[in-house]
Amino acid sequence: MAIQACQSARDKGNEISSWLAPIIWKLRFDSDVRSKLLKECEYVEARLGISDLVSNCAAQRVYQIYLNLAKRDYYQTIQADDCFADMPLRELHDRILDKSKSQLVSIINIKENNHQAVLRKTRQWLRQNETHNENQSVKSLLKIYRRWLRLNDCSFSSETISQEQIAEHIKRIRCDFCQGSLRDRINAFVPQAAGPRTAHIRAVEPIAVHDVLQDQSAPDPANIMQQVRDSMQQKLDALNNELEQRFNPIKVFNPFYLTHAG
Repeated sequence: MAIQACQSARDKGNEISSWLAPIIWKLRFDSDVRSKLLKECEYVEARLGISDLVSNCAAQRVYQIYLNLAKRDYYQTIQADDCFADMPLRELHDRILDKSKSQLVSIINIKENNHQAVLRKTRQWLRQNETHNENQSVKSLLKIYRRWLRLNDCSFSSETISQEQIAEHIKRIRCDFCQGSLRDRINAFVPQAAGPRTAHIRAVEPIAVHDVLQDQSAPDPANIMQQVRDSMQQKLDALNNELEQRFNPIKVFNPFYLTHAG
């Protein structure tokens, strides 16, 4: 939109300044809510038909929920032909992404192989091929691909996990897997937190899109958005470090780390 605004003004003989000014925020619980997060896990398990998870640690329960869901998607939905094995979550996660992406690339004939390009090309293909006989298959594959991309690498990279991160996992699971009920539809738009929270908000250094247009005859929106994401991540990392020093966050061992790649 920022690029289009500049280009539209130039076509009319005007020069305008166009900025991208992102913000980042971090939500911090004001008290220990781990027992309430455990109750949320119990609700999710009941909705998804997952039983026999007996750990009293919410982080471990979230990991086990993800593991059950990954096995469902890997062995049932994307119809993997591998023989069943007790793979850890990280391996299942990576195989789901690899197989669903390869199937999408094969059906749509996508040349690029990075995640963002596959997502963009697939959404474009679906808009242009609503009556194609592979349309529903592509929609199903895209749904799986997107929801496992949302469980990103940083989930596996730290030895500890905060109660805020546990809450984010539960919210993601409810949005991606718990569908159909009125309660879950409402929660997707207005999620109920497990307890009172404080929002820490920071502004990121704005990006002057008009300067980018002057330097490049045909700027790539994807490159600009990557610059935005990088600057937002840097600001978020700085905010996380600030909160670590100012407060004593409640953390437990991160079960996702057990399957950390490498």
